[in-house]
Amino acid sequence: MNPIPVTLLSGFLGSGKTTLLNQIIKTNQSDQIFVIMNEFGEISIDSQLLYEIDETQVFQLNNGCMCCVANNEMKSTFAKIMTLIDQQQVQIDQIVIELSGLADPEPVIQTITETPFLCDYFYLDSVYTLIDSQNGAHQLDEYEELTSQILYADKLLFTKNHPNDLEKLVERIRQINPFVPMETVELNSQTAKHYLHRNLFGQKPVEFDAHLNQWLENYHQHADDHGHHHHHSDLTSFAIEVEEGLTATQVEQWLEYLINRYGKDLVRYKGFIAVESFEHQLIVQGVHQWFQLDRGRLWEPEEPRVSRMVFIGRQLDPDHIKQTLLDPTLIEVK
Repeated sequence: MNPIPVTLLSGFLGSGKTTLLNQIIKTNQSDQIFVIMNEFGEISIDSQLLYEIDETQVFQLNNGCMCCVANNEMKSTFAKIMTLIDQQQVQIDQIVIELSGLADPEPVIQTITETPFLCDYFYLDSVYTLIDSQNGAHQLDEYEELTSQILYADKLLFTKNHPNDLEKLVERIRQINPFVPMETVELNSQTAKHYLHRNLFGQKPVEFDAHLNQWLENYHQHADDHGHHHHHSDLTSFAIEVEEGLTATQVEQWLEYLINRYGKDLVRYKGFIAVESFEHQLIVQGVHQWFQLDRGRLWEPEEPRVSRMVFIGRQLDPDHIKQTLLDPTLIEVK
């Protein structure tokens, strides 16, 4: 069987996640969608607000702090779904996880990407974070959870559109994550149909150039406006470019070194690398200690083979990261 895509809906309390989820179900009737809902408290409310979906397709985790359940209830829930597939031959086209407004997406992302027995059945498709444009600034002031939700998003969706509040809010978000694409969404529109099967987390090679270029454009625009890229507390976001040719061994040693040195401080990183004697771009995408390598598109005959990577993390040293890629002798051996 082909692995089943998993889409995460994140966002603070009242941002419209359940409304959007209803629209996703309604506008994707041809897909067999299963839902995992992570609610805050022991009484399930949001799951009762879903319509046009059978209750057997909804799994509930009644603990708003997803970090407490990621390694236990979450894995157990996926195991139940695997049993439905293997023993009852249930067809499942898509899984959507609606996180509590107080949940940090990080443990869920790690569970899906780093648990070996899950990887044969599921893959992380996209992480969306919904933001109430009217109340988002206040929520950023008061709740650290929203900052994490912004950091791990593949795309931000603004709800309850208030143009007067949106411009300042976008500026604040760019200080946290200068790469992430954003759009305004009408929760009750047909556009919800387009949020499944987007593969934004593990971008397909054919689409990766445009995706990364958008990240870099967002980053450079923000850096040009402000002249720096150290923003929220100890967070760092930056891009590196390398024109020199790199060997496969050099790249492998560098990535292993980064995850060993920085570990969980590597929030997100992605890009493509020019490897000597390899006619395709080498696509790199990672979260913390997990990363994947894919073969990208062919380099054009006259195209400069420039490696480009973007990073978001805590207490990262941009110069050191670039120099250890260029010169493996600088890698500290422990």
